[in-house]
Amino acid sequence: MPSRPHKTSATPSPPSSIVRSPTYTTASGTRPSQPPQKPTTPAIALNAWTHINTEETKATMNSIHSGAPSDPCPHFIFNKADNIIAPHLQTIINSLFASATFPESWKHAEVNALLKKPTADPSDLKNFRPISLPPFPAKVIEKTINKQLTNFLEDNNLLDPSQSGFRSNHSRRNRPHLSHRRHQNSDGQRRNNPTEIICSVPQGSSLSPTLFNVYMSPLAAIVRKHNINITSYADDTQLILSLTKDPTSAKTNLQDEMKDVAEWMKLSCLKLNSDKTEVLILGNTPSAWDDSWWPTALGTAPTPSDHARNLGFILDPLLTIIKQVNAVSSSCFLTLRMLRKIFRWIPADTRKTVTHALVMSRLDYGNTLYAGTTAKLQKRLQRIQNASARLVLDIPRNWLPVNKRITFRLLTHAHKALHNKVPEYLNRRLSFYMPTRQLRSTNLALAAVPRIRRTTAGGKSFSYLAAKTWNSLPTNLRTTQDHLAFRRQLKTWLFEQQ
Repeated sequence: MPSRPHKTSATPSPPSSIVRSPTYTTASGTRPSQPPQKPTTPAIALNAWTHINTEETKATMNSIHSGAPSDPCPHFIFNKADNIIAPHLQTIINSLFASATFPESWKHAEVNALLKKPTADPSDLKNFRPISLPPFPAKVIEKTINKQLTNFLEDNNLLDPSQSGFRSNHSRRNRPHLSHRRHQNSDGQRRNNPTEIICSVPQGSSLSPTLFNVYMSPLAAIVRKHNINITSYADDTQLILSLTKDPTSAKTNLQDEMKDVAEWMKLSCLKLNSDKTEVLILGNTPSAWDDSWWPTALGTAPTPSDHARNLGFILDPLLTIIKQVNAVSSSCFLTLRMLRKIFRWIPADTRKTVTHALVMSRLDYGNTLYAGTTAKLQKRLQRIQNASARLVLDIPRNWLPVNKRITFRLLTHAHKALHNKVPEYLNRRLSFYMPTRQLRSTNLALAAVPRIRRTTAGGKSFSYLAAKTWNSLPTNLRTTQDHLAFRRQLKTWLFEQQ
């Protein structure tokens, strides 16, 4: 069934220069004249923070591996002196929890603008990523709050199934942390005067991603109101709708939905990033997409792309994965050629570590999606692994072939899905087979294989391919409950099948 992923991104307006302080604006480019819309308050409220002990404070301190220019000493001194500092910091944090306050001096942060890519044009401000550097004690309390807030959201099922992050429950106890925050920009040599942050959360803070997803909580409900599916990863949102049943209705739903989203973003001090909005037509049937699908109030309609990146993985209209394999092959072989020039002076163990970090990690990324691809494409990926093994000069016996690595990753995801250890939107795609009457297969831990209409597309789906591959495992593997034990036994079994 052809469907249309529609990708949008919500971001604050970029700064006007590296040194000059950015002004966070609404979509119209002015300071907000009214407070943004608030999500509906849930029935369950987070009314108080839990006091922490010294051991928790020490663990949080040791998890921080960077400092800030405003710190009185380097971060590693905080970590080495944790036995002395942790009890005092614990007392301060617990008193802040009790009074619902946040020290003004901890709200000041220096912002470093870093290029997103080394090859990016430094004259284009869009190529910079601002990183906030708050003081070390502020990082400790942010991590503590983030842990408790995350546990609250998960324990009370306040996360949207489509969001691979956190949402709902806009706690007022975060207000002291966010209000009256100041920052100053730095280009490494110069600093401007501190400026108060009007909107947004500090980029680089461990608490910011959670608070941002809570702030974005109404978006999913707005989209679903128009019968459009939504999946999100932080500020990266995809809208998916089918065009096969009723194209006219789909067109109307998309137009109405985009208007509502644009209005909500304006009231919420957010801006639709039109430059990063993409349209991808999935399927081998012609589409009626034209500029009339796009609301005129939102500007120029995006042109359908012949490919799009989904969290770094390249998708094409027919899901052949050819462009992704081309990109991986080009990147890995380029890296191998560069490493070959220096590997003669590097010990074998170090060569293996570097190869795993720079090449094999790229080869393994998203490799579950390679399941169901042609043998020709998998052979191209196998060449990358063979070249890596030759470069290390000692072909490791514990390296599975590429096709087995794909099967290994597919089955580990299947094991997690069948035992409710993955997000709900993935968990519902796989379930154990439950016969209508008592049969010998009842206790064999078989997966239910869904029916598919098209072997070309349906046969590549996770729900079908994972279930079919899972059922080919021996019974002792399928009935293993512990995930780590399952991984060890699965890897051994795959080696035996070669």
